[in-house]
Amino acid sequence: MVRFTYTISDIQGLHARNALQLARAAEDYKCRIRVSCREKDVDGKQVLSLMELGGRCGDILTFTMEGADEAEAGAYFKALVKEVL
Repeated sequence: MVRFTYTISDIQGLHARNALQLARAAEDYKCRIRVSCREKDVDGKQVLSLMELGGRCGDILTFTMEGADEAEAGAYFKALVKEVL
């Protein structure tokens, strides 16, 4: 299992565009990807689920990858969140 946290720095928070980027990237991996924020935990491969988190600037997101390619997914997402969030 790979787990890391990221504090949202985008002033608009977790919105449709960056949720779509995260979900599309997650679809490329076989492992299970979960994202949690403020006690909500959702499937990282579903755009609407990510938007349900309602992540705002300053909120902490926790990413959890579990499965065959978890290390690769974790490394990729650590870099991706810095670009999109």
